[in-house]
Amino acid sequence: MIDLHKRCTALHRLADALEDQAEALAQSLAEEAEISVRAVLEWELPQAVHALRRYKPKGLFPADPSLEIGTRVGVGAVGILLPTATLLSTMARTIAAAVIAGNTEVRTCLDPRLVKTSAILRKIMRAVPPVKLCQDSPDAFVRSCLDDPYVRVLFCDGEADWISLYREAATQSHTKIIFEGQGNDPVIVFPDADISAAADAVIQAAVMNAGMDPAAPKRIYVHASVHESLVAALLEHGFLVSAGSATDVTTAVGPMIDPREANRVRVLIQAAIERGASLRVGGDFTTHEGNRSATLGLTILTGCTPAMPIVREPHQGPVLSVLSFADDDLCVRMVEGPLNGFCASVWGGTAEVQARFSRSFGHVFKDSTPFDPRHADARLYWGGYGRSSWVWDWAGPRFVQRTGPRLLTVEFSQLA
Repeated sequence: MIDLHKRCTALHRLADALEDQAEALAQSLAEEAEISVRAVLEWELPQAVHALRRYKPKGLFPADPSLEIGTRVGVGAVGILLPTATLLSTMARTIAAAVIAGNTEVRTCLDPRLVKTSAILRKIMRAVPPVKLCQDSPDAFVRSCLDDPYVRVLFCDGEADWISLYREAATQSHTKIIFEGQGNDPVIVFPDADISAAADAVIQAAVMNAGMDPAAPKRIYVHASVHESLVAALLEHGFLVSAGSATDVTTAVGPMIDPREANRVRVLIQAAIERGASLRVGGDFTTHEGNRSATLGLTILTGCTPAMPIVREPHQGPVLSVLSFADDDLCVRMVEGPLNGFCASVWGGTAEVQARFSRSFGHVFKDSTPFDPRHADARLYWGGYGRSSWVWDWAGPRFVQRTGPRLLTVEFSQLA
């Protein structure tokens, strides 16, 4: 029988430990992973603490009130491959769900280069006995989990093409894989929107973790009647965004930590310009003192079209591609074309149009973005469509791929 009170208490102790080590974690992540101090202290760590404290013995599953305590049990051991860009927030929500679900072992893995960060995390993980922390390459960790019959569920983050290489191995091992990849999330702006508020919120979301957060907005669809007003507001707010050293507490946009992804974003920007897009701000990669990786400042492209790869392909980077539409039906068709993303942000418009976007995006945020503190619970039942996120699992005699919203406490457990 799962001692829910004991497990919730352990998660709350872990939250306390994270807060106690906030400054040390922010500094180590800035030095080792080049995640900006500001991103850690203002976004990553608060998200992590919320995810851990949200679980309580009473009202245990706040994201799904229909789920009754005691109807599910753990699967034994689960594996969690932690992403570097969103290490703390992903770690907290996955570990919390896996522990609460009753699993006896939660194997977590992070980048071997994070030496100081690992030492801090190992110390605070003592608050949660089922959690074991290791450091290995993504491929080695995935293979070890798929080869171990005791590991029934594996959570991982990365590129869709990379995890697709393991589909056959997952099929043979009957291991469930929960995959979260890159996002390509849209923002839709209608004529009745608060233009200044929309521009400010979108800019803040776009530069979070240098655009490496999978839910960061990438493409903006704006009604032709307010197109120029929105672009002007985006530029006004965008010029105030600072790019610089990850260790500088004032830095809003830090380095892009994956050089391959940085090069891909560079190619996508250039291809968009060659196809007729206008570069309104940004676009240059620079190196700042103390950083090993290049930094791409906030980049805004206007005159984009649905056919451009930078609009259609998931990517990481603080890049906003602006497209114009003339009517609601055209907007819906444009947004639903490349089905890649975790959520959509809709500013203005009717409830009917918002409902239509829900078909392609499990989460639709009205007059806000997922980075609004009011939406902190959303990531407890996160998901995605297209090539952004999915679950591989056996459903009867077939190995299937599921997309859409999902509750991690359910994914890390089985019916009692």
